[in-house]
Amino acid sequence: MDGSIADRIADIFIDRFGLFGDLSILCEIAEYTRRKWERLGYDETYLPILFETELQDYCTRNAINAIGRRNYERAVQRS
Repeated sequence: MDGSIADRIADIFIDRFGLFGDLSILCEIAEYTRRKWERLGYDETYLPILFETELQDYCTRNAINAIGRRNYERAVQRS
């Protein structure tokens, strides 16, 4: 991957998680994105777009899970 695509991916991660984001999360999402991108067969210009989408999906799932946990904890406290 050339520097410009790698720079774009790093910028996307920093925009979402800040400079001190969890790099293990980045690695997991990047690896998943790479495998998916290879299956799709698109050129390298699509990789940052796909990575951003996967990162957004990850953030959305985390937010939904956090709401679910909070609702569950409230329900348990009430019972």
